[in-house]
Amino acid sequence: MYIRMLSLVMVMLLLSTPVLAMEQNLAQVQLEAMADAKKDLSAVNSEFWFAAGCGCGLLGVLLAYAYTEDVPADRMIGKSPEYVLYYTTEYQRLTRNERLLSSAYGSVMGTAVSILVLVVLADLNRL
Repeated sequence: MYIRMLSLVMVMLLLSTPVLAMEQNLAQVQLEAMADAKKDLSAVNSEFWFAAGCGCGLLGVLLAYAYTEDVPADRMIGKSPEYVLYYTTEYQRLTRNERLLSSAYGSVMGTAVSILVLVVLADLNRL
């Protein structure tokens, strides 16, 4: 009975070792892909999205949310499918956040300038 239990435990340990190693490798791939996506974030044209928010207001913010950034193809060459999946997901998440922030700042700035212009024009009309 004791030997059967011991052999069962040993078999379970032998079977679980590759699974643990594979999980650790996937975690490393995920971290590498996330770091690479963060490095490539500079490809977002923040000035354009700021101007879109400034000129179009809420419509610019909605466009920034709806637009999907293309993933740099050169980052996918020679990479595993897991890396491509993690990189694509993280890159699109980061670029969407950057676009939304830029367009929201532009929208706030455009609204503030519009209010300022209206106040100045109303004050000029009183004269």
